[in-house]
Amino acid sequence: MFTGLGERQDMKGFFVGLFCGAIAVASVWAAINWWKPQRLPADDALYDHCLAGNGGNAVACDAFMRVYARAKAKDAALEKY
Repeated sequence: MFTGLGERQDMKGFFVGLFCGAIAVASVWAAINWWKPQRLPADDALYDHCLAGNGGNAVACDAFMRVYARAKAKDAALEKY
């Protein structure tokens, strides 16, 4: 007789894979769009200047910003005393 679209065993596996793939794509999209570093506007200008000076090398500028944030935190801690 007639079998529906989801009644065959190979189609069930297809739909499970489709569902899992959709979840994976949605989680990657969410991570890219929501998990961004939070910077002050002055730090954004410094980051943009770094990108322009390094030919758009984001890895080098990310490392520079981490070092800059550590130095800024150290200066702020020293100013307390």
